Amino acid sequence: MTFSQKVLTALGASAVAAIAVLAFAEPDIADPDLWGSMAMGRETLLRGWPPAQDPFAYVPTLKPFVYHEWLSGVVFYLLLEYFGSAALKVLMIALGLLTVGCAARAGRRLGASYLSLLVVLMIALLSMQPGYSPIRAQAFTWLFFALFILLLEEGEHGRGRLLLLIPPLTVVWANLHGGFVAGIGLVVLYIVSRLLRGDRPWRLLGICLASVLGTLINPYGLRYWRYLHEALLLPRPRITEWASLRFDLGTDWAFKALLLLAALALVIAPRRYWTGVIVMGVTAFLGIRHVRHIPFFSIAALAYLPVYLGPLLDRVVASFRARVARRPLTATVLVGLLLSWLTVAAVLHLTKITGWKLRVPTSFYPVGAVVFLRLNGLEGNLALPYGWGEYVLWELYPAVKVSFDGRYETVYPPDVADDNFNFMYGTGDWRRLLQRYPTEMVLVAKDYVMAHLMEREPGWTKVYEDRISALYLPTDKSARFWRLPARADGKIP
Repeated sequence: MTFSQKVLTALGASAVAAIAVLAFAEPDIADPDLWGSMAMGRETLLRGWPPAQDPFAYVPTLKPFVYHEWLSGVVFYLLLEYFGSAALKVLMIALGLLTVGCAARAGRRLGASYLSLLVVLMIALLSMQPGYSPIRAQAFTWLFFALFILLLEEGEHGRGRLLLLIPPLTVVWANLHGGFVAGIGLVVLYIVSRLLRGDRPWRLLGICLASVLGTLINPYGLRYWRYLHEALLLPRPRITEWASLRFDLGTDWAFKALLLLAALALVIAPRRYWTGVIVMGVTAFLGIRHVRHIPFFSIAALAYLPVYLGPLLDRVVASFRARVARRPLTATVLVGLLLSWLTVAAVLHLTKITGWKLRVPTSFYPVGAVVFLRLNGLEGNLALPYGWGEYVLWELYPAVKVSFDGRYETVYPPDVADDNFNFMYGTGDWRRLLQRYPTEMVLVAKDYVMAHLMEREPGWTKVYEDRISALYLPTDKSARFWRLPARADGKIP
């Protein structure tokens, strides 16, 4: 490698690193699920064990219930408590970088060139980014999924001892997030691939069995698997991230680009690595079926796709070199300037624009209503929209208990969930939530039909409103002097 090639390689590595950090650092609005996760982590530490009955809701809940990401909640809470929200963002960036690093390393193990890895990585980063809303327990699942691909590929290439890491890692994964099922499914796909090519997969079968047994090392034992069986089959038509892929040009375009690139590469490839084809096919189906699963395919594509792109990119590079052969110095300088500009631009964006603390914007969360409730010492049972429940229970428990929150099927029976959705959208028997359960306060989002229905509902009076929310109390309890928040601050430490 010549000196100029070494310089360009170093500049390219710097640009890729800066862009990757930027991709994972850019999201900065605290995810709605973060609050519930941290609240459960706080309760787990206070009690010394994950609670078997939900303490936050006033409606009937599952008893006992299985909180499949209890350990993630403990981690998030401890980081916030001791280091502030910047630590949560650093954790998200670290998990993202480790994830793409493991997947890229697996791609190199399969023989992919750095250029082909770079091309796929740039698209994969954009495809994965929605899965890193800061911060959710799913980020651990993306990391372990990429790590399992790497370990399985190391096993395929003669380093079988590394497969022994899979069962203990599965134990940790199972306590961090229920997505560990994807890891076991990945091992099963490798077993199937070996069977298809006539190999004996005895070692992998043992690894798979040990991993399944290892998942029983959790606070819930076998009940964990019973919960997962129900949760994985539960339809969620009202939850956006569980929707199927829309085949248009305006949404999830990076994922669709990866799908087209994978299809093109597999068509022109002289040889195919069928294990990778199977894994990409299954994860592509999962991403099409539910958009929340798109990162699985993005990770798989980063590991398996670049090796197929190598020959095509080699022809492109050869054509480019033929065009600039007469002026190699000019071409080197131009490419170097471009890579330097990309690096500097990404670094400046990180330092000047992207905040390192998670934001709680008043345009997204009912910050003003929460301040109002706290300021006036209001306590009791609060009916509220699904997306705000975890934020409110994090901020106001134990003074306030909620009717519903983003933990959904983990905590709430189907009939209770239906009552809450009907109330939230003003459909069906929407009054059932107010009449069936001991509701003492109502918080509505002003862009929902429910805001208009509550305006006309007898027996309830509005005592607070801002741009996004309105709070109602029973009319006989609403006639008093109310202290209004002078300034609603949505920041966390």
